[in-house]
Amino acid sequence: MLKTSLRAAAVLALVAAVASPVAIAAPAPALAEESATVLRSSLRGAARMDYPVADEDVRFSVDAHSTYGPVSLPTRSWGTFRLSHSYRS
Repeated sequence: MLKTSLRAAAVLALVAAVASPVAIAAPAPALAEESATVLRSSLRGAARMDYPVADEDVRFSVDAHSTYGPVSLPTRSWGTFRLSHSYRS
């Protein structure tokens, strides 16, 4: 049980480390600001974690976006990362 809990904590730490730059980035650019040379990328997804306790449900969702300048360096990033842990009381 402890080994599984440590693995779950490691996964959460990894996801938080990857998603934190998206969460604290500047707001989304207006469409009028984007030029033909600006590239956009996005990542959307959802997952359910195989949690060892049957009465508990852990879910993640990501909706991340970014724009890149002419030299392929990111100029802006924005999005949402959600973690839901529900259980019966």
